[in-house]
Amino acid sequence: MRFRRTIAILLTVAFAAVTAVSVAVLLGEEKDTVPVPEPEPMLITFWGDSIAEGVLGPSPLKERDSYAYFAVVGRDNGYIYRNRSVSGHQTSHMLEYIKRPDENAYMNDTLLRTSDIIHISILGNDLLQNSLGSMVVNYAKGNTASLDSNVARARANFTRIMDYIEEVNPDAFVMINTVYNPMFEGSVILPSSCIDEMHAIGMNEEEIRATGTAMLAELNGIIFDYLEEHENAYVVIDAEKEFDRIFREDEERGKGLLYNDGVHPSNEGHAVIADLIQRALEKAGLADEAKALANYKKLRTEQLARLYAGTADTAVNRARIADAASVEEVTDAYFRATDGYTPVYYD
Repeated sequence: MRFRRTIAILLTVAFAAVTAVSVAVLLGEEKDTVPVPEPEPMLITFWGDSIAEGVLGPSPLKERDSYAYFAVVGRDNGYIYRNRSVSGHQTSHMLEYIKRPDENAYMNDTLLRTSDIIHISILGNDLLQNSLGSMVVNYAKGNTASLDSNVARARANFTRIMDYIEEVNPDAFVMINTVYNPMFEGSVILPSSCIDEMHAIGMNEEEIRATGTAMLAELNGIIFDYLEEHENAYVVIDAEKEFDRIFREDEERGKGLLYNDGVHPSNEGHAVIADLIQRALEKAGLADEAKALANYKKLRTEQLARLYAGTADTAVNRARIADAASVEEVTDAYFRATDGYTPVYYD
């Protein structure tokens, strides 16, 4: 049953607290209780593809440990965090990768088996690396064969991945990202020839984006279908839903959630995903909301000073971050403050 390790830690701390008070009372030291040791930080590990790896997207790259969502979540909550994602991995690669024994200092097998929290981003490359452009055009024309075959293959691998994780670490709290929609008029993910073909069959900008939404519904359906069949196997981090909400409310901000390669999350895209993960952890009782918010404010305020001294680093912007009542408000305050400014590329 999941969460047993976390519950055991909490019970141990509670028992230690009661014992300390009891000893103090027996010794007549009611006012000076024995200090209770802090519990060991939880271990969170991140697995999957380049989105989770956070090498492409965070910019400047030296700020990866302050922008990539794995690091933001780890730092905000004081977790021990390790990233074992690999750029380019499809589900077939991840399945083979997680089954390897410990081979070096990365200790992948040990980390997978001992993680309190596991986060996964996968599936995207199962479409992206399999002639995506022609797949999209064919789908728009009503030919779904290519999409169907790739989704079927990804579904089988995803099932094996989740079954294996359940086998080796049934107590872990697992989270799975959905794949967000990077398609819109002018997006660099599709060559102009593909856009031209869709225009030629009468599709407008809204319909082109809707094509991406429909295709991703099939792909992300793998996640939701498995969860329906395996209740409480994991929690869905619905990046697709949140990115789409932002796109509909503010198209320019929605486009800005993507890095300039049109595939990976930008700095703000990573922040939005981090906020979603944070809420899931708090809901599960695995994160302290006040502590995480305070740490996140500190992280962004320090970044503001480090990267935007003399430009966006103003008293007004620092105050907006300080006054924010949620991680989402901190994210909005920081990225609205830095819109249009070039960071300092320091040595």
